Amino acid sequence: MHQNGQSTIAQADPLHGDSLILAIETSTDQCSVALRSVAAGQLSVHDKGVEGSKRHAESVLVFIDALLVEQQHGKRALTHIAYGRGPGAFTGVRLSIAVAQGLAYALSLPTLGVSTLQACALDALQHYPELQHPGVTLGVLLDARMGELYALKLRVVERTLAGQTMLLPEPICEEALLRMDALADFAPDAGEPTHWVGSGAQLHAEVLQLRGAGVWSANPSARAIAQLAPWSEALPAELAQPVYLRNQVAQTIVERKLAAEQKSRGSGTADMSRESGTADKLAVQNA
Repeated sequence: MHQNGQSTIAQADPLHGDSLILAIETSTDQCSVALRSVAAGQLSVHDKGVEGSKRHAESVLVFIDALLVEQQHGKRALTHIAYGRGPGAFTGVRLSIAVAQGLAYALSLPTLGVSTLQACALDALQHYPELQHPGVTLGVLLDARMGELYALKLRVVERTLAGQTMLLPEPICEEALLRMDALADFAPDAGEPTHWVGSGAQLHAEVLQLRGAGVWSANPSARAIAQLAPWSEALPAELAQPVYLRNQVAQTIVERKLAAEQKSRGSGTADMSRESGTADKLAVQNA
């Protein structure tokens, strides 16, 4: 049984008033943070990040401090902590939640978990004018390794955000973990073509294009997390939860290490535990 997650979008911004959301996204090789501010009815989003980094645990805290300084905000001015809840790389998702929880505990703030697949769809929507039309169907495929894909289908809708009308991707099915040969049976097209986005779509671009589908480059980003966060359920830090979609994530990682490096199961598990423990400590120490 897979753990499934589904995101929905309400009709209006539920925060109702001034807010300052810090968003964190570390589930892919792109590490980024963002600030979404609503003050006196004015909405602004600022972000900072790096692509291709392997040192997310060190970079994310530096980015948070630098962005707050640039935008002249102290941590005590924050009203919510948002994070990419997955699916994505296990250690990356765990880091995002660990940092969010550390800050939320220290500042007594609620957390907002956002689907990384929905964030990837919004990233594509905001970069490509061809997709910016209500009713357009987007399919997100992120590379889940081991021949599998994280998948979600969404439809572009108009929503009101801080008094402004904007286009957002609304999920039309549950998130799933699947193989490429099962894609045709996943949320079949209902007369409208699907525009596929994300690292998994790029990986299988030739197959998708042969089916007549458009393929677009996109990644989950903290900017997108920040923009989707107002419609997520606000939860206390201890209830912030990841969505992995893959059963026995720790065991899967160990098995992959065994196959690639001929290491023992115990050694692989210990390595992973140390990485997650470091993320938790960094988050708390730097809150």
